[in-house]
Amino acid sequence: MEPSFADQPGKKSAFAFYNGYLTVIYGLLVTDGLQYVVAFRRTDLNNHEWTPLNAFLFLGTFLTSLHFWFSCATIDDLSQDFYRILAGKENPYFDLVLLFDALVATAFAGFVLAMFHAIPPEQTRFFLWFFWAAGLSLFYDFYSCILVSYARRVHEEKHGQGTIQRYGEKVTNWIKADFVFVIGSSAIYFLHRLVGDRYSIAFGSVFAVFTIVLLLMDVEFWTFRRRRHG
Repeated sequence: MEPSFADQPGKKSAFAFYNGYLTVIYGLLVTDGLQYVVAFRRTDLNNHEWTPLNAFLFLGTFLTSLHFWFSCATIDDLSQDFYRILAGKENPYFDLVLLFDALVATAFAGFVLAMFHAIPPEQTRFFLWFFWAAGLSLFYDFYSCILVSYARRVHEEKHGQGTIQRYGEKVTNWIKADFVFVIGSSAIYFLHRLVGDRYSIAFGSVFAVFTIVLLLMDVEFWTFRRRRHG
């Protein structure tokens, strides 16, 4: 029988702190983003206008923040148990892995904040931040693959293979979703650079629809995993 993560109160409290950190940083991010709704409604300040383009870009950016929050916040019991197995009795290793997760979550929030601030007239820069966010997300997936491979090799003859296998399946789902993320974001960015601002409304609407698809993929993968292992 595999040991439970609940037997490690120190590590459990570390994850509680991590989830609290996510709540604060993404709460601040959403609050900052919502300020743009007020700014766009007041056309006498800073030449902001609540145009269809601004609405599409704001909606897509807001959904992107939900996508990253959802991806980071679903560090559930499976992830906790995997990190425990990976680190063994070495608390510094456990803390280091969790710290890296916090840094990546902060970087995601930073990219989304940059997107909020680049809403027109800086459309090219806006889509560039979106592309870089997708690249970082895929990089984190491959980093997780390395952790899974290392855990399988080190714990080949020990308890924990079931947890490692399930976490590996979760990482595989992340990679599938993020390949779509990278392909879609790169297509939007490079096509926009090619044609410029002539089809801004079209690019904005495609961006908004694409972020809806991303969020639906998050929910679908999460629901599938819960149904399979619940």
